[in-house]
Amino acid sequence: MRHIWRNVRKYVIVVCTVSILMILGKQAEAKQITVHNITESTTFCTLLEDGDTVVLRSNGGSVKAAWEMVDCIRSKYVSIRVERAYSAATFLALAGREVCLTSYARLGFHSAYAINLLTGNTVNLSVKKLRSLSRIVYYRMLDQGYSKQTTLYVIGLTFMTPSENISVLRFDEIKEILDHRFTGECNEQN
Repeated sequence: MRHIWRNVRKYVIVVCTVSILMILGKQAEAKQITVHNITESTTFCTLLEDGDTVVLRSNGGSVKAAWEMVDCIRSKYVSIRVERAYSAATFLALAGREVCLTSYARLGFHSAYAINLLTGNTVNLSVKKLRSLSRIVYYRMLDQGYSKQTTLYVIGLTFMTPSENISVLRFDEIKEILDHRFTGECNEQN
């Protein structure tokens, strides 16, 4: 009799374990996280998991939050889907290990600026701040495996475009910058 109960117990444990794993597997399915206006990174970083796809439909936002999001993207194995990534959102597009572009994908660069918190007006950064920011971009892009030539091109394009304008790159230009990170034109599944 003990032998029968032992087998039943093993069977129940196996069934429960398989059931739990199936439930956890369904909860851990890859998801799409769409980025619009970049204001903070905490929620994004909490939600992001290996296998997810980050969809960029953003006009930009906070550079500080964007860099934090880049660190989250770089710490995971996620795909990036670029539809529109302007301003600070370009950092997210460039952070991906695997990046697909929609046929209408756009990256938009411009010089950095600050916001006067009292008036809400934009303020151009000093040469010293721009140099500091360009150094940060330079070393971060090199750390992500971009060539010096590509890195300097992106920095030059960024700082040559006044903050009130935007230089927009189209599919072929983005593909060239992304190099081996480019996985092809996005389809409905990615």
